[in-house]
Amino acid sequence: IGNAWRVLGMVAAQSGQAIDVNEKSFTAAECFEKSLQIFEEAGIEADHARTLRDYARSGCAENSAEMMNQAREIFTRYKMPLEATRASF
Repeated sequence: IGNAWRVLGMVAAQSGQAIDVNEKSFTAAECFEKSLQIFEEAGIEADHARTLRDYARSGCAENSAEMMNQAREIFTRYKMPLEATRASF
């Protein structure tokens, strides 16, 4: 479910339009936030980091540099060098 929200956030950010899910509209930021919440609650840090990275790149986050740094730190901690390299603008 967290991955689905991340993808919806990416689509909403790219299109510049809210996404309708079950007759309710969600902005890109809301979709990314739902994804982050799901991964954080489940303790799935790698996907949490991927969401931080994609959220930072989307242009919807006020603290995008901080998010990208946090994603890179998580990837590095989990010895995911390719993902860490991709965690940049």
